[in-house]
Amino acid sequence: MPGTTAPIVTNNVMRGPSKLFLNVALPAGGATLTLHTDGTPESVANPNAVYLGGTREGLRMVTEHTEGEETMDELPAPYRVHVTQERARIEGVMLEMLDFQRLAKLVPTGVYSTGSGYVRITSGGLLSITAIPIAAISEDPANAGKFIVFMLYAARNTKGLEIPLSGKSRTEIPFTFEGLSVPGRTAGDNLWHINKQT
Repeated sequence: MPGTTAPIVTNNVMRGPSKLFLNVALPAGGATLTLHTDGTPESVANPNAVYLGGTREGLRMVTEHTEGEETMDELPAPYRVHVTQERARIEGVMLEMLDFQRLAKLVPTGVYSTGSGYVRITSGGLLSITAIPIAAISEDPANAGKFIVFMLYAARNTKGLEIPLSGKSRTEIPFTFEGLSVPGRTAGDNLWHINKQT
């Protein structure tokens, strides 16, 4: 009998920057985020999308789950496991903090406003948090003009704001967008997806 093939395909190795867009339109189940040919969210389908801007070292998407085990006295190992919790997040370090419209997206209880001669973010007193769909978009390094989307269907920044104010180093603001389940979507597709254009 023949062996199993074990090819190395270097085009499958991911490399390259991602751009994080906040408040994109949530695609319907089975659908994907509508992109422009340049890989950004298409503006008519995503009228509220905001690009977060430059980051220190890019982005990281993390998914994890915890399991519950069922055991019995007669067996030395668990006989069944089930998922007790799922989590997903996209994290990084923001650099362009002086764009207050972008910075405000890191404050789940923040309010962005403008007036004569100023822009402002305020916070305090809002007790509910609105989660927003977010998407990290990377160009496929092996297929120019095609893109890979890492999406959380509903997310909010759980880091708060930690803003260093120093004359010796630039301001860097860490963020962690944690995903929330969207129960109306199909089981198996209510927290996140990764989509690769072909």
